[in-house]
Amino acid sequence: MAKKILIAEDDVDIAMMLAFRLKANRYEVLIANDGLQTITKAHHEKPDLILLDIMMPCGGGIGVLENIKKSVETFMIPIIAITASSDETVIKKALDLGAVDVMAKPFSSEDLLKKVKRFLHDETDKAKEGL
Repeated sequence: MAKKILIAEDDVDIAMMLAFRLKANRYEVLIANDGLQTITKAHHEKPDLILLDIMMPCGGGIGVLENIKKSVETFMIPIIAITASSDETVIKKALDLGAVDVMAKPFSSEDLLKKVKRFLHDETDKAKEGL
């Protein structure tokens, strides 16, 4: 069964590029264009991973991250934060709130796929080992 990834990105071009690359690598893809959609889809769809843009409308990525990590239903979902900001306080805050990693825009799709595979396969490998 394909792993489900929620792309939370308000830039349609970036969201479509990510979706194309992830689908080409046999992932199921969901897209949310703002913070409210992201929280709603995270709760209803229970994705295996979230790619979360830090700067987006209706909640902003930091608020979304905080909401998802505080919820009993979604706190275990790994989140890779994506940001165009080079502000170290934003990056630190994302990691402190529970993001498993932060990627700076622009990024290569190859780097992103490596990170996605690392976080999804680590989880799969641990389950196989009974951990």
